[in-house]
Amino acid sequence: MTHSNEVLNDLMTATRDGKNFYELAASEVADKELSELFTRIAKVKADIAFGLAAEVRAEGDTPVYDGNWNAEITRNYLEVRAVLGDKDYTYVAQLDLAEADLIEEFDKALADPRTTPHAREVIAQYLPEIRSCHVIMDAKRAELRAEA
Repeated sequence: MTHSNEVLNDLMTATRDGKNFYELAASEVADKELSELFTRIAKVKADIAFGLAAEVRAEGDTPVYDGNWNAEITRNYLEVRAVLGDKDYTYVAQLDLAEADLIEEFDKALADPRTTPHAREVIAQYLPEIRSCHVIMDAKRAELRAEA
């Protein structure tokens, strides 16, 4: 696999992990509106992951998704924190942090001089949606914090 396809594949994996977290959170929170928000963002993440995987395939490689060890640790941490405190806020706060981490990964990939111009175009195409998800979660986190 070329370096650029490895980068796209890593971003696909991270985005798919995010989708999985949103789906988990949607099934765990009590607030119906919040659950629907998580479901909508999970769909955005699925679309981005699909697009990144398609790009890897178009460049002649096979996308590889096996999650990552950090995703499992984070999922377990979320579940424990949710049991101990405000479940809705816990999921929103952790998903907000995950969004910030994902933006950082996309930004690093864009700045990597080994990433081809075409791969940078693909990454840049999805970055506005990634940033938008973070803005939404950051605002929701502030809203829930203010209500507490």
